Amino acid sequence: MLLADAILAVLTLGECHGSGLAAEIGARTGGAVNAGQVAKTLNRLAADGLVEALPRDPQGRIGYRLTPSGREAAASWCAESVVDVGRLRLLASLPGADRDTSLAAQRRAFDALLDELPPPVPLAEPPRRGRPQRPK
Repeated sequence: MLLADAILAVLTLGECHGSGLAAEIGARTGGAVNAGQVAKTLNRLAADGLVEALPRDPQGRIGYRLTPSGREAAASWCAESVVDVGRLRLLASLPGADRDTSLAAQRRAFDALLDELPPPVPLAEPPRRGRPQRPK
């Protein structure tokens, strides 16, 4: 998963500043996210027209929100298949490969991964300080 994709996905929840995005992505993925890398990625996403910067808040933080193009890119990423097609092609190309067996094994592994995931995390009400806020 690319950080840019994660930022776009989290911004579908609403406006947020960089350190709030880092915290939200970390909480949702279970990994640490570097706020400096989030800031660099936000600058690139803004230059690409996928997010727009908002005026600084009273604490001096710059918030961001999706542009229409950013919302479209986020929706496209969220709808993508997470199957490793390259791996499946390689497995299917091996002598004696059984495509159905390979697909069934991939499906079982994916289902097991999904079973281990925590339930979806709803946006807290009221929004936690620094985390995404629902669009008005």
